[in-house]
Amino acid sequence: MLFAVLTICTSFTAVKKELPVIQQEDAVAMEISLNKAREQVLKLMTFNMRYGVGVDDCLDLNRVIETIRDTDADIIALNEVDHLMPRSNMQKQDKIIAEQLGLYFAYGYNINLGSKYGNVLLSRFPIKSFTNHPLPKSSFSEPRGLIEADLDVEGNHIKVFVTHLSIKTKERPEQISFIEKKIKESEGPTILMGDFNSLPHSDEMKSLLDLMKDTAMEEYCTYPSYQPEARIDYILVSDAFEIKSNKYIGTQSSDHLPVVAEVVLDQ
Repeated sequence: MLFAVLTICTSFTAVKKELPVIQQEDAVAMEISLNKAREQVLKLMTFNMRYGVGVDDCLDLNRVIETIRDTDADIIALNEVDHLMPRSNMQKQDKIIAEQLGLYFAYGYNINLGSKYGNVLLSRFPIKSFTNHPLPKSSFSEPRGLIEADLDVEGNHIKVFVTHLSIKTKERPEQISFIEKKIKESEGPTILMGDFNSLPHSDEMKSLLDLMKDTAMEEYCTYPSYQPEARIDYILVSDAFEIKSNKYIGTQSSDHLPVVAEVVLDQ
């Protein structure tokens, strides 16, 4: 009987010695989990999709959709998106893309003659509100715009801007000044994406790149996609974000190459 009691006590003591090890592993796992919870990793994409016309001059919206889908991006800026335009077979491209990908969307059209043309913001997260601002331009230039949207990213308020600047060099400085003003008015984490039709080291981009961080970690070219010679497509972020990666994506679905960046919002 005494032997039995001693055996039980010995076994209990052995188990008791293992408990601190198990607790330490749990603590490490919990710490990792908490760190991940504090960090919001976002995959961003900007893509001038040329209303679905690829380098082969064929209209194929499915190629655009699959290009976007393959990146698994969370927040996407699209330029040159048609809505009921004859040249794109009267497609409602904004709605088709959003529905096929199962994403929220905001359409900022800059031309509206019944048929529409402009920029789109796609998001895995709810778009709480958005405004499409007309950008300054001369009398006979193509209208350009700036989508300003408020996103609810798992409880975090993030401001996202999407734009496509003029091809006219003389118009872009005033358009960039307008965008800078809107960014300075914003509070909290901010993202700016789109086709700027400007080179990284141009005078017109200098003040904007002083205000926002360029996610590109090395120089590359995005246009034209079949023989890239210039980087004119950008993903810029405020200081609230840490940049993890940035790359262009090879595709035949447009005359621009898409750009994808991963950033971390430190909560």
